[in-house]
Amino acid sequence: SLTTTGNLETGAVTAGGSVTMHAHNNITAGTTAGAAGVSLTADTGDIDTTDVESSAGDITIDSKQGTLGFTHVIAKKGSVVLTAQKGDLAAKTADSAGNIQADVITLTANSGSIGAAANPLLIDSSTTTDGVVTATAAGSVYLQEVRGNFNINQIQSANGGNIDLTAADGSLLNRAQQIGDVNLIGQNITLTAASGSIGETGKRLVAEAGGVLNASADNDVDLEQHTGNLQSDYIRSTHGSMDLNIPDGKALVSDLSAPNGTLQIAAAGGMKIGNLDGFQITLGSPLPDSVIEISRVRVSNGMTINADIINLPSITGSGSGPLEFSFGGGSQGLAKDITVKVTSPTRIDFTHLAADTATIDAQADTLQFDDITIGSRADINNNLFTVVVNNHYAGTLEGDVELNPGETPFNLYMSTNKYVSTSSGILNYDPSFIVNDFSTDNSYTRVAEKMLVGMTKPLATTGSFVPVPVPAPTTIIGSGVNIGMSLIAGAVTGTTSEPSIVPGAGTTAESTPQAGVSMPSAVITVGSTPASIGGILSGGTGLPAGDIVTSAESVVAGEPGFIGSTDKEKEKDAGSGDGE
Repeated sequence: SLTTTGNLETGAVTAGGSVTMHAHNNITAGTTAGAAGVSLTADTGDIDTTDVESSAGDITIDSKQGTLGFTHVIAKKGSVVLTAQKGDLAAKTADSAGNIQADVITLTANSGSIGAAANPLLIDSSTTTDGVVTATAAGSVYLQEVRGNFNINQIQSANGGNIDLTAADGSLLNRAQQIGDVNLIGQNITLTAASGSIGETGKRLVAEAGGVLNASADNDVDLEQHTGNLQSDYIRSTHGSMDLNIPDGKALVSDLSAPNGTLQIAAAGGMKIGNLDGFQITLGSPLPDSVIEISRVRVSNGMTINADIINLPSITGSGSGPLEFSFGGGSQGLAKDITVKVTSPTRIDFTHLAADTATIDAQADTLQFDDITIGSRADINNNLFTVVVNNHYAGTLEGDVELNPGETPFNLYMSTNKYVSTSSGILNYDPSFIVNDFSTDNSYTRVAEKMLVGMTKPLATTGSFVPVPVPAPTTIIGSGVNIGMSLIAGAVTGTTSEPSIVPGAGTTAESTPQAGVSMPSAVITVGSTPASIGGILSGGTGLPAGDIVTSAESVVAGEPGFIGSTDKEKEKDAGSGDGE
């Protein structure tokens, strides 16, 4: 133990136990070795030493009001604590084996920086057992872990300096000693794991960058921006996956890349990304009116995105199998708007699409949607044609095929040879297309046109009720009425643009029902003679429920309306069924 009220100067000092040096002014020392530990303290001056070592104890060097200079500080089975009140905390010469070696390392530069951009301080922590690194500087912090994992408790620049950390032969890991602690606090933060990971599954490395946060790892990147926006020039994983969390802001990143793994980003306020590259990509922004906008996407397998507004103007599929997408709202089930342009050499499958409005431009031959919900309108293209989903029909055909699903989820398959299959209601389509294995006979518009052409004489009605056209020769009386192909049991056809009405309370044809008013299978008065639908038809020849009326003997329900055909010849018995 050496103590002085002035300056202390020594050559080499070696002890089988511990070594303690305490000077009121400066300490200048050669090699100092204490098997049980070493302590150097200068109250008002500087400390300048070369090598300080301990084989079994801890090392503490404290320059309370001055600077601290050293070459090596090595505690083979203990901890190292270095404090410099003035100046930078840096090694005189760099050693690739590590200028500081210990299980636990704590560094403080109260008015300067730790290391330098061109000459980071080289450390080897966790030498014999898992330890942690803690560093605080008024300026910037530049540290490089030369061997194994870089276990980080907390590294902070108190006055808004930068943080630059490298793990040359391992990973940068969150080993905060207090749950919820932020690992990194600084202005611009740069993280590099040349052969390892940044963070780990279930335990992200937590940063609070006031400026730019950049990260690059050979394997996984699990990272969180604790508060505010994540601003980044690049975040990259060469061979692993990526998990980013921004719970209090947006992701504003120029380049995000995990081409060989999954890429998952949760940003509460939305995302604006330049380039995005991943095998499987999942993005989510839950706040109302959040926007996810990505200039260029390269994806091998598929994407799942949830946000209120999604804008993806350039997606390129890079895999050999089908490309799968699932897009929907962030704060609600339906996104407000989804705009996607995608190019793929293989089939494109949308397992889920939910939006008020959507524009899907798919540069592929085959396009499949397993589950679509559209509030207002969607325009969907493949390489060959356009399908318009329109819940506000304007009366004219838009696109090649026009659908009207309402609020009901539906499926859609678009393939070559102008072939479309869908569970949606079909408004209209070009005559050259095949939809659900039919030509144009199964669209609302075409059915209405054929019915109008086939109608011979309207039913006598009063008020504003629009009569049901009767083009077909066969009427089934009983459990339902089949007139042509539009009227079913318990339903009434209104106008040609509203062909199907759901049953409700009873009414009569003479009492001025409007188009869209339901009519049950009770008594309906047509003209002046009542007819019972579901029982015995009266007003002509009585027929049992379920019989067929043909042109041999039409059933007249008052003049001038007819049910069935207009042929009133009575040369054949009712129900004979001549096939007309």
